[in-house]
Amino acid sequence: MKQWLLVIPMLLVGCGRVSHQTVDTLTVVSNRPLRGNDTGVQWEKATTKQKQTFCRDETKAHKSLDSSGFSNSSKDKSLTPEKLCTELDSYYSEKGTGDKTTPLGQAVRFVLLTLSK
Repeated sequence: MKQWLLVIPMLLVGCGRVSHQTVDTLTVVSNRPLRGNDTGVQWEKATTKQKQTFCRDETKAHKSLDSSGFSNSSKDKSLTPEKLCTELDSYYSEKGTGDKTTPLGQAVRFVLLTLSK
């Protein structure tokens, strides 16, 4: 019985630490870079810097595919990170075609397809 009296306070203190660590983890996650499996909800909550970094990386990846003959559209060649970010903002806007649950990677592919026409 005495052992349980010692264990219960330790559990309560441990639970308090877990909730504090959870808050720290959420703060770190909100500062992490955007990824292709993130959705429009994360896109809208992201900072301008996070969006620009994501668009720059996606543009670079697309252009590296372009050089291997993936796409020959002149519109693809003029794609800039700023233009991709603008298109993604439009895609996820209230008047846009995208659903906020659509992953960013899928949204990027949709935007690239519409730009290549």
